[in-house]
Formats: sequence, structure tokens, C-alpha cells
Amino acid sequence: MVANRLFRVLLVALAAAQCASAQRLEFEVASVKENVSDSQPNFRPSRSGDLITWHNVRVFSVMFYAYNLTANYQVEGYDKFADWAWYDFDVRAPKDATEEQVRLMYQTLLADRFKLEAHRATKEVAGYDLVIKGSPKLTASTDKPLVVTIEGRTYSQSAGTCGTSLWREGSHLVWHAAGMDRIASSLSANLAAPVTDRTGLKGTYDFDLHFVPNERKIEPDLGPVPLLEQAVQEVLGLKLEKGKAKIDTLVVDHLEKPSAN
Repeated sequence: MVANRLFRVLLVALAAAQCASAQRLEFEVASVKENVSDSQPNFRPSRSGDLITWHNVRVFSVMFYAYNLTANYQVEGYDKFADWAWYDFDVRAPKDATEEQVRLMYQTLLADRFKLEAHRATKEVAGYDLVIKGSPKLTASTDKPLVVTIEGRTYSQSAGTCGTSLWREGSHLVWHAAGMDRIASSLSANLAAPVTDRTGLKGTYDFDLHFVPNERKIEPDLGPVPLLEQAVQEVLGLKLEKGKAKIDTLVVDHLEKPSAN
């Protein structure tokens, strides 16, 4: 009887180990090297067939992608391990691997090569509620490409995207065919705080929001430029009200320089 119970316990333990092994996704080949070229950094991996390259990137950015985070404030504890080195990642994955599977493979790579140990946590932080103030001044998007001109240069914005660029005259936050969820997310990134959409607005919108970041001073000859919260209210007819929000965070417990290939 005791032997049978022990056998069943061993079977359960073996099944659990096999399940854990099956869920641990890995790249077929992985090379990690320090980048000393001082070239343009990349913030997302580039994929071609089974090859995924990601050059001149910091470990923080790889963690950000691997754990599908949306804002810097979602990472805690990284500073005490911060290594300002930049790295080249050259990996291979099955051509049919989904992006979610690739993210999990990067998690495995970080654990194996950088000895990353981290855990998820939830906490309440100061944030903003995005609400309607008076009448919204939003422009509904169309099928036409969005073209903006900033300081004499012309750029096009892809549909469904939001992008922030910093110029001599201040920052420009450009949206094209973006819903309120994407708009709230991009505002959150610029404010370094969570933004919850409470407008109830549907549909997609286009606009170019010109503002000055809190920490930057505009050249005196350019005249006054509003802060982001002020621009949101004056230009969009919306308002950012201070509030509280619960967020999921990634807490870094341990991190090392990568082992050799």
C-alpha cells in the first residue's frame, strides 16, 4: 500500500515536471554579445523567417518586450542591477512561432543568460482619469494617410499608431486612426503614470498634439507652448484628472551580466 502511494506521488511529480518543461519555450539558437559600435539603438526585434535580430539594445528593453509591458513605471528593482551596456541578440525560432511565444522565449533567454529572477505584483499608484471636458474637439480618422509637417519636415503616420517625437519647438504626439485605449496608453507613456480612459468615446481619431514636457524648457524665441495636460484640454476638449489606479508590475529580484555564448 505504501509502495503504491509512493509510486503515485512519483508519477504526479514526473507529470508536473514534464508539463513545466513543455511550457518552457526556448529559441533554437541564441547568441548574445555586447555591442560597442555606438550605433543607433533598436527598441523592438526584427524578424525575417526563422531569424530574429535585435542589435544595440539594453536589457531593460528586452525585459519590457518579453513581459509585454507598456510603461517604464511597471518595472521595479531594476535600478539596483542596472548595467548600461548594450547588447546584440541574434536568435532563431520556428517560422510559425507567434509573437506571444517569442516573448516567452525571450523570458527563457533572460533567465538562462542573464540569470534574471523576477515576479509579478499589483500595487495602487497615483494616476489620471481621461474624461470629457465640455465638447470633445477630436477629428474622426479617415482612410487617407495622415501626413504632418513639423519644423518644415513632412512625415506620415501609420494607421492605428501613436508616436511621440521631441523637437526644438517641443514634443509632438501624433495619432492616426487610434482608439481611446491607444490614446490613453500613449498619454500614460508621456506622463510616466497610468491613464484610465473614462470618456466613453468610440471610434478612431487623428491629431497632432504639440506640447512641452515638464522637464524641458522651450527656446525663448519660440513663444509659449502648453504642458501636456493643458494641451489635452485646450486642443482635444478632454481633461486629465488626478486619481488612483491599480497596476501590474514586474519586480526584478536578481540580474547578472550575460554568460558567454
